Amino acid sequence: MQLAAGPYPLKVDGAVARRQKASRGVLVAALRASASAGADGPIVALSGEADATTATELRETLATQLGTGARLLTVDASGLKFLDSASLRVLILAARALRGRHGRLVFARPQPLVARLLEITGADRLLEVQE
Repeated sequence: MQLAAGPYPLKVDGAVARRQKASRGVLVAALRASASAGADGPIVALSGEADATTATELRETLATQLGTGARLLTVDASGLKFLDSASLRVLILAARALRGRHGRLVFARPQPLVARLLEITGADRLLEVQE
């Protein structure tokens, strides 16, 4: 999965990725992404906010799981409070990569705001969303 890196350096503190504007040190967004083994394939749990400043972290996390050869990847979005178009693009590209090898990405339990974004953008037709 190929995407361009973001404009600001990624600072990793455990599993929490934070993007900071280089000149001001202002916290822009925080995303927690953790992976675990599920019965049918890896599960990536997301919490916090996924936006343009954390899209690289999300891409790297998903790419690592795709690199295992898994054909089912579940993204647990129950803790995800916000999702922007940059991070949505990362998810759609990961789903396409899995479909290319007859696999699937399941976007599970999104919060209402995130589910509404998927509906408005039509991404709910590109991702397998499970409430």
